[in-house]
Amino acid sequence: MTPHTTEPLAAQNHRQDTPEFALISAYTRPDMLADGALIDVTPAAPKAGLRLPVALTRLAYRTAVQMSLQDPPPPRSDTEEARLHALLLSFAQTALRASRSEMSGPSLKFVAQDIAGRDTELYALIEQQEDGSPVLTVLMQGED
Repeated sequence: MTPHTTEPLAAQNHRQDTPEFALISAYTRPDMLADGALIDVTPAAPKAGLRLPVALTRLAYRTAVQMSLQDPPPPRSDTEEARLHALLLSFAQTALRASRSEMSGPSLKFVAQDIAGRDTELYALIEQQEDGSPVLTVLMQGED
Protein backbone atom coordinates (compact mmCIF):
# COMPACT_ATOMS: atom_id res chain seq x y z
CA MET A 1 0.00 0.00 0.00
CA THR A 2 1.33 3.42 -0.95
CA PRO A 3 1.58 5.88 1.95
CA HIS A 4 -0.72 8.91 1.74
CA THR A 5 0.97 11.91 0.17
CA THR A 6 -0.05 15.08 -1.63
CA GLU A 7 2.43 14.47 -4.46
CA PRO A 8 1.01 13.49 -7.85
CA LEU A 9 1.29 9.75 -8.50
CA ALA A 10 3.78 10.30 -11.35
CA ALA A 11 6.07 12.21 -8.99
CA GLN A 12 5.79 9.47 -6.37
CA ASN A 13 6.74 6.84 -8.94
CA HIS A 14 9.85 8.75 -9.98
CA ARG A 15 11.21 9.37 -6.51
CA GLN A 16 14.34 7.37 -5.84
CA ASP A 17 13.70 7.16 -2.10
CA THR A 18 10.34 5.38 -2.39
CA PRO A 19 10.85 1.89 -0.91
CA GLU A 20 8.37 0.24 -3.31
CA PHE A 21 10.33 1.33 -6.38
CA ALA A 22 13.99 0.43 -6.73
CA LEU A 23 15.73 2.40 -9.45
CA ILE A 24 17.50 -0.10 -11.67
CA SER A 25 18.74 2.33 -14.29
CA ALA A 26 17.87 5.75 -15.64
CA TYR A 27 17.79 6.88 -19.25
CA THR A 28 18.01 10.64 -18.95
CA ARG A 29 17.46 13.44 -21.44
CA PRO A 30 21.24 14.01 -21.71
CA ASP A 31 21.64 10.28 -22.44
CA MET A 32 18.97 10.48 -25.16
CA LEU A 33 20.62 13.54 -26.71
CA ALA A 34 24.03 11.86 -26.62
CA ASP A 35 22.87 8.68 -28.35
CA GLY A 36 20.68 10.41 -30.94
CA ALA A 37 17.25 9.34 -29.63
CA LEU A 38 16.57 13.09 -29.23
CA ILE A 39 17.72 15.78 -31.65
CA ASP A 40 18.55 19.12 -29.97
CA VAL A 41 16.98 21.99 -31.92
CA THR A 42 17.36 24.62 -29.19
CA PRO A 43 19.35 27.04 -31.40
CA ALA A 44 16.34 27.32 -33.76
CA ALA A 45 13.78 27.83 -30.97
CA PRO A 46 14.18 31.61 -30.38
CA LYS A 47 13.22 32.38 -34.00
CA ALA A 48 9.83 30.80 -33.22
CA GLY A 49 9.53 32.70 -29.93
CA LEU A 50 10.49 29.77 -27.69
CA ARG A 51 12.83 30.44 -24.79
CA LEU A 52 13.52 26.97 -23.47
CA PRO A 53 15.56 23.97 -24.59
CA VAL A 54 13.76 22.04 -27.35
CA ALA A 55 14.40 18.56 -28.70
CA LEU A 56 12.59 16.36 -31.20
CA THR A 57 12.53 12.60 -31.07
CA ARG A 58 14.43 10.99 -33.90
CA LEU A 59 11.13 9.84 -35.46
CA ALA A 60 9.55 13.31 -35.26
CA TYR A 61 12.67 14.87 -36.79
CA ARG A 62 12.79 12.34 -39.64
CA THR A 63 9.07 12.69 -40.29
CA ALA A 64 8.77 16.47 -40.28
CA VAL A 65 12.22 17.95 -40.83
CA GLN A 66 14.94 15.74 -42.28
CA MET A 67 15.29 15.28 -46.00
CA SER A 68 16.49 11.95 -47.34
CA LEU A 69 18.23 11.14 -50.58
CA GLN A 70 15.07 9.35 -51.75
CA ASP A 71 13.00 12.54 -51.53
CA PRO A 72 12.42 14.46 -54.74
CA PRO A 73 14.45 17.65 -54.91
CA PRO A 74 12.63 20.33 -52.91
CA PRO A 75 12.11 23.92 -54.01
CA ARG A 76 15.00 26.15 -52.93
CA SER A 77 12.93 27.63 -50.12
CA ASP A 78 12.14 24.18 -48.68
CA THR A 79 15.11 23.43 -46.47
CA GLU A 80 15.42 21.49 -43.24
CA GLU A 81 15.91 24.81 -41.45
CA ALA A 82 12.67 26.17 -42.97
CA ARG A 83 10.70 23.02 -42.06
CA LEU A 84 12.05 23.06 -38.51
CA HIS A 85 11.08 26.72 -38.16
CA ALA A 86 7.56 25.96 -39.46
CA LEU A 87 7.20 23.08 -36.99
CA LEU A 88 8.34 25.17 -34.01
CA LEU A 89 6.14 28.07 -35.09
CA SER A 90 3.14 25.74 -35.40
CA PHE A 91 3.71 24.57 -31.83
CA ALA A 92 4.15 28.14 -30.54
CA GLN A 93 0.94 29.32 -32.25
CA THR A 94 -1.02 26.30 -30.98
CA ALA A 95 0.25 26.90 -27.44
CA LEU A 96 -0.80 30.56 -27.60
CA ARG A 97 -4.31 29.61 -28.76
CA ALA A 98 -4.72 26.64 -26.40
CA SER A 99 -7.26 26.79 -23.63
CA ARG A 100 -6.25 26.31 -20.04
CA SER A 101 -7.66 22.76 -20.02
CA GLU A 102 -5.65 21.83 -23.13
CA MET A 103 -2.47 23.11 -21.47
CA SER A 104 -3.10 21.24 -18.20
CA GLY A 105 -2.69 17.77 -19.70
CA PRO A 106 0.55 15.87 -20.10
CA SER A 107 1.00 16.97 -23.71
CA LEU A 108 -0.26 19.42 -26.29
CA LYS A 109 -1.23 18.12 -29.72
CA PHE A 110 -0.39 20.28 -32.72
CA VAL A 111 -0.21 19.85 -36.47
CA ALA A 112 2.80 20.41 -38.71
CA GLN A 113 3.54 19.27 -42.22
CA ASP A 114 5.68 16.22 -42.84
CA ILE A 115 8.38 16.26 -45.51
CA ALA A 116 5.81 15.25 -48.15
CA GLY A 117 3.62 18.25 -47.28
CA ARG A 118 0.91 16.27 -45.46
CA ASP A 119 -0.49 17.39 -42.11
CA THR A 120 1.00 15.32 -39.29
CA GLU A 121 -0.05 15.27 -35.65
CA LEU A 122 2.77 15.89 -33.21
CA TYR A 123 2.78 16.17 -29.44
CA ALA A 124 4.74 18.53 -27.24
CA LEU A 125 5.69 17.68 -23.67
CA ILE A 126 6.96 20.32 -21.30
CA GLU A 127 8.83 18.66 -18.48
CA GLN A 128 11.21 19.68 -15.73
CA GLN A 129 14.89 18.91 -15.74
CA GLU A 130 16.50 17.81 -12.49
CA ASP A 131 17.35 21.46 -11.74
CA GLY A 132 13.67 22.39 -12.13
CA SER A 133 14.02 24.28 -15.42
CA PRO A 134 11.53 23.49 -18.20
CA VAL A 135 12.38 21.61 -21.40
CA LEU A 136 10.21 20.92 -24.44
CA THR A 137 10.19 17.60 -26.27
CA VAL A 138 8.30 17.08 -29.54
CA LEU A 139 7.27 13.54 -30.39
CA MET A 140 4.96 11.49 -32.58
CA GLN A 141 1.84 9.74 -31.35
CA GLY A 142 2.70 6.47 -29.64
CA GLU A 143 6.19 7.52 -28.59
CA ASP A 144 6.94 7.87 -24.91
